[in-house]
Order: sequence, then C-alpha cells, then structure tokens
Amino acid sequence: SPFIDQLVQYLEFYQVPAQQAIIQQGELGDYLLILLSGRVSVDRQLDDGSTQHLADVQPGEVLGEMSLFDSSPRFSSCTSSTDCALAVLKADTLDAMMELDASTAAYLLALFARKLSTRLRQTTARIEP
Repeated sequence: SPFIDQLVQYLEFYQVPAQQAIIQQGELGDYLLILLSGRVSVDRQLDDGSTQHLADVQPGEVLGEMSLFDSSPRFSSCTSSTDCALAVLKADTLDAMMELDASTAAYLLALFARKLSTRLRQTTARIEP
C-alpha cells in the first residue's frame, strides 16, 4: 500500500530476544512501538507491589502511544514473550512527518485514534456492571 511505503521511511526497525524489557512502567516515553512479529506481555506494577497482567499483544498492535501523545510516564511495562521484530516511531520523527508529509501523518494519527477508542470501549465494558 502507498501508505506503508511512505511510513517505512519514518520508522526504525529492531529485533528483540525473548524476555527483553521493551518499555518500563514510569519511564518517560518519546516513542511508540509497532509489533511486527512475536508476542509481548503487558503488565502493571500495583501500589501494593503485586503485578497485574494487562494483555498479551500480537503482531500489528501498537505499544506506548499514550505516552507519546500526552508526555506522561509509561502506564505499564512491556516485555517480549518471544523473539520479536519491532518498528519504532520517535516523537521527533512524528513531528517531522507532520511537517513534511501531512497526509501520511494524518492517516497514521487517525489509525491511532481508532485504536485508542477501541481500547477505551473495551476497558469501559470491563468495568461497567
């Protein structure tokens, strides 16, 4: 797709072994990850010291986008469950994309908005009686 061809030039690609910390809860986030292959476990350290498992992430999912957009510390930690291939989009690269390639940036931001909306609906459904 033309969108993917355009997007690739803004991404950095990495291979990560199993059991590697990818995102640490509480750190400042200036990038997001797209899981290309493998599986990632998402967990949150609770105030009482226990760990809550939030999700097992499959290829095609995005991680870390909340901190990228709101500059808040990371909400949870992400660890590779298997060997993984990741694409990374840094905040400054996204800023440059918005300036230099507004149509690709707009398409990408619309995808993220839909993803966040879906997650919010799923979370709301879990907490409503």
